[in-house]
Amino acid sequence: MKKILLLTALCLTLSVISLNAQNPCWNGTVASSYAGGDGSEENPYQIATAEQLALLAYETNNETGGNAHYILTNDICLGGENIWEPIGKPIDINDDYPCFTGTFNGNGHTISEMTITNSSYAGLFGLTNGATIENINIYDSNVHGTKTGLIAGSVQNTIVNNCSVQGSITNFSQRAGGIVGHCLNESGETSKISNCTYNIGSATGSIIGGIIGATEGEGNLTIENCTNYCEIIGQIMAGGILGNGSATINNCTNHANVTSENSSIFIAGGIAGQAKNCIITNCFNYNQIVGANAGGICGNSVTTEILCCGNMGDVVCNIYNNKLSHIG
Repeated sequence: MKKILLLTALCLTLSVISLNAQNPCWNGTVASSYAGGDGSEENPYQIATAEQLALLAYETNNETGGNAHYILTNDICLGGENIWEPIGKPIDINDDYPCFTGTFNGNGHTISEMTITNSSYAGLFGLTNGATIENINIYDSNVHGTKTGLIAGSVQNTIVNNCSVQGSITNFSQRAGGIVGHCLNESGETSKISNCTYNIGSATGSIIGGIIGATEGEGNLTIENCTNYCEIIGQIMAGGILGNGSATINNCTNHANVTSENSSIFIAGGIAGQAKNCIITNCFNYNQIVGANAGGICGNSVTTEILCCGNMGDVVCNIYNNKLSHIG
């Protein structure tokens, strides 16, 4: 009886070790197939290794895939030393812009040690259109480029939900955000970023936000139930949630400083740097905001409605202290 109990305990221990075993980091190669699935909603392609994640990037960027349903089944380490090519990115400057148009469910797993340098669309995803991206954690990652975000560089008509990120963002042009760098929505299109958090890291750029950098187009963007804990350092416009643009922002909070590298031209806000045609409801800022035009909620606003919002951080206006556009 003791032998049977001992054998059972050994089997259980080995099972736990097996379940907790981490895949090796990415070796820079591309898998030839996914771990399973057929890409349907009922049976999504299963991604269990970094090489299989690289397969998704390869197929999307070569326009032979990226339009189905995908699910992570393991945590993935991208290795740091290998440069990640975002999912949805022009391979050649003369190419069209291939986009990820499918559904990606991170299934609560973590993608770590992602490194991107000098990319025109920098993030786990570079370009998306009509996509859904959800339930992903990105840790210990470094992204450098234009239109830069740890989840996606640029999105269109896309849903991003329940994602958390930790890492650094540096931006050599404009439009950078902890979750998404840039959102383009044509008339009639809608994007949404919800339940997302930027936890730890550093974010520096020209137009930058803790959740999203900038918006463009006549469509709609909703930012809901999102939180920023990362210090935002900008050169032109910066906000704890949105750097510049138009959005409906609900139930969002900023818990980090928003500061300036160029105080003479800088617009800084606890929720939005520059808000254009925004509706901001039930949002709160808890940390210091510093800029030439600074506000606890908005640094500058154009046709923006602010309801039930509050600021508990210091607001330091280096210039134009009495300007009416300072909100908060």
